[in-house]
Amino acid sequence: LNFAKLRGAGVKHFFSKCALCQDMITGPRFRCVHCENFDCCIKCERRLSDEHKADHVFELIFEPLDPINEDLPVGTEVEVFGLDGAASSLNGVAAKILRYLPDVRMYDLDLPFGGGKPIVPSANVQPVEATNAWEAQEILEKTLAQQEARQFCLNLPVGQRV
Repeated sequence: LNFAKLRGAGVKHFFSKCALCQDMITGPRFRCVHCENFDCCIKCERRLSDEHKADHVFELIFEPLDPINEDLPVGTEVEVFGLDGAASSLNGVAAKILRYLPDVRMYDLDLPFGGGKPIVPSANVQPVEATNAWEAQEILEKTLAQQEARQFCLNLPVGQRV
């Protein structure tokens, strides 16, 4: 099975951990609809029949329920994912944020090695630095602090560069 072509491939579910391997879930997330807190990653999915109740049903989640992709600070390293067609060549590429365009919910990115400066929808970027829930929370707090400073201290709209 080629996981790279699977819907939701590369998507990070920052605040969900696989109950079987204990890693943060990347890719499609299997959530048990019967258990309050039982999620499984694609790598461990084949173990479910042996390690979870056979009569339980799983919801397949392709997009994170709590994404961290709106108004990230300039310079944040992000990974591109989920683009289709010709733009799919950017999937998996790491880039730095140059600016956020709030009116269209897009990012102007700086690709490494002079690869260009594509404009990518915010729904198709995620922070690279976050490899667990604590790091994701830290990035989220920086983002919220940035938004609050713009709005209340400087009276600037969301996404406006300082």
